[in-house]
Amino acid sequence: WLIGLVAALYTIWGGLKAIAWADLFQGGALLVGGIVTFFLGLRACGGWEQFSTVNADKLHMVLPANHEALPWTGVVSGMGIVILYYCGLNQFIVQRNLAARTLRDGQLGVIFAGGLWLLIPFAIVLPGIMSYQLYGSQMQSPDEAFPMLIRNLVPAGLRGFMFAAIAGAVISSLASMLNSASTILTMDIYNRLLNRNASQKQLLLLGRVATGVFIVAACLLAPRLNDPKFGGVFNYIQQFQGYIWPGVVAAFLFGMLVPQAPGSAGVAALVCGPLLYGLFQYFAPGVHFLIQVALTFQLVLMVMGLITFFKPLEQPRVLPVRNDIDLKTTPAAKLAGGCVLAAVTVFYLIFW
Repeated sequence: WLIGLVAALYTIWGGLKAIAWADLFQGGALLVGGIVTFFLGLRACGGWEQFSTVNADKLHMVLPANHEALPWTGVVSGMGIVILYYCGLNQFIVQRNLAARTLRDGQLGVIFAGGLWLLIPFAIVLPGIMSYQLYGSQMQSPDEAFPMLIRNLVPAGLRGFMFAAIAGAVISSLASMLNSASTILTMDIYNRLLNRNASQKQLLLLGRVATGVFIVAACLLAPRLNDPKFGGVFNYIQQFQGYIWPGVVAAFLFGMLVPQAPGSAGVAALVCGPLLYGLFQYFAPGVHFLIQVALTFQLVLMVMGLITFFKPLEQPRVLPVRNDIDLKTTPAAKLAGGCVLAAVTVFYLIFW
C-alpha cells in the first residue's frame, strides 16, 4: 500500500514529466545496482569459467521444443507478437515516445532503450541463476532469487541502495501504468466517446480520480498474486497478458496493412483475442502460452480477413500526412539501430 500511495501521489500531481524523470533516476539506479550484484555474484560463484561450467545448461537462449519454461517453438511463433506489442503498442512506451521533441529524439530514445536491454541479462537474469546456484535450497519461490542474492552478498550500505532502487523501479513502473491507464480512460474513452466537449478541468479531475481508483484496485489485487499456483508473479503477469497481446497486435497490423478493413474488424479482434486465448488456456493448458498467443493471433487475423472480405470499406482508409514534421530517419538513428542489431546477433551467437 505504501508503494502504491507514493506512485499515485506523484502520478496525480506530477504527470508524465515527473514519471519520466523518476524513470531516469530509479531505472538507472536499478541497472547500476544489478550490474554490481552480477559481479559480486560472479565472484561468489568462483568466476565466469566455473559459473558457466556449473550452469552450462542454463546459459542458452534457444531451448528444446519440449522445454517447460521457454521452448524455441514458442519463441519463434509468439515472442515477436509480445515484443511488437510491448515496444510498439504498449501505452506507457508509446506515450513517452510521442512526447519526444523530434522524430530523431524519439527514434534514438527507442534505440537506446533497446541497447540497454542487452544489459538486462547481466543485471537481472544471470544474478538469478547465480542465486539459484548459491542459495537454491533456501528459496521457496523464484521471486526470492534476487533479494536473496542482495541480502547475502551485497555490503550493508550498498544493500540499502539496492533495495531502494528496486522499490523505486517498482514505483516508477506502477506510476507509468497508472498514468497510461488514466490517459486511455480520460482521452480515448470519456473525451472521444462520451463527452467530446469536456473541459480540461473536467478531464484533469477525471484522470486524477481514475488514478486513485486504479491504485486501490491494484493494491487489493497484489497480495493474491503471491499464491503458489501462479508459479511466481512474473510468470502470472506473462500468461495473463496473453489475453491482450494477440487481439491488439492483430488489430493494429491488419488495420495498417489492409486499408479496406472496416472498423468492425478491429472491434472483432479486440473481442475475439481474449476469448480465444481463454479457450486455449482452459482446454489446452499443456500448450506453452507463447504458442497459444501465436495460435490466437492467427485465428484473430482469419476473423478479421473474413469480415473484410464480406464487408470491405467502399473507400480504402488513407492515413493522414503531417507535412509540418520531418519524417526522414537521420543517419545517426540508422547507425545506432544497426549497432544494436549487430550486438543482439553477437549475443545470440554467444548464448545460442
